[in-house]
Amino acid sequence: MKIEIPKNINSLRLDIGASTTAPNTSNWIRDIDDCFVIVVEPVLKNVTTSAMFMSYSPNFKNTYFIHAAVDDVEELEESLIYVTKKNIGCSSLHLPQPHRHEIDHEEKTTKVNLKYILDKIDWENVNFDYIEYFKTDTQGNDINVLKSMGEYLSKIAILEIECTTWDEYYNVPEEDEILSFLKENNFKFLKNCDDSLVNGVYVDRLFVNKDFL
Repeated sequence: MKIEIPKNINSLRLDIGASTTAPNTSNWIRDIDDCFVIVVEPVLKNVTTSAMFMSYSPNFKNTYFIHAAVDDVEELEESLIYVTKKNIGCSSLHLPQPHRHEIDHEEKTTKVNLKYILDKIDWENVNFDYIEYFKTDTQGNDINVLKSMGEYLSKIAILEIECTTWDEYYNVPEEDEILSFLKENNFKFLKNCDDSLVNGVYVDRLFVNKDFL
């Protein structure tokens, strides 16, 4: 596996947990001609639907889809993901609470760490040396997504992360644990994401790496 970056690309973005139609990636390739996006999504239907939805864009060639789940694992390993019935975008590696989400089926996927993926870029021959924008929304596994990056964590300039799942899943980290991890790793809170307000609390938040201020 090698991730080929076109010569006209000047920035890199990551979309981890793309959901049903990968709206973040769709907007990015629509608005930015020289941006390359790596999309990692564990539910196969979401991968195929998103790719089909964006295939009509002239910048679709600037996307790289990976059917996998990101986790803090040392090597590739098989896993199951719980695919939710009402909203497939709420599927998770973590077992949903029965009063919040009904499981449609369990699906096999591969767990991978992000360092493994990012090592497949020829960093010596691209027009960027950092990750311009990193979005992660994995229904309770986001701190493990960040931990899986190794030294690439310090290359993130802007981070969009789901900080809470409202007790929708079993055995997920508390919000304070996520915020402490970000603080320890040089990230500063920027703003709440306006479209993520749930019961008076913002679920998704933006952070900036202080080295990129």
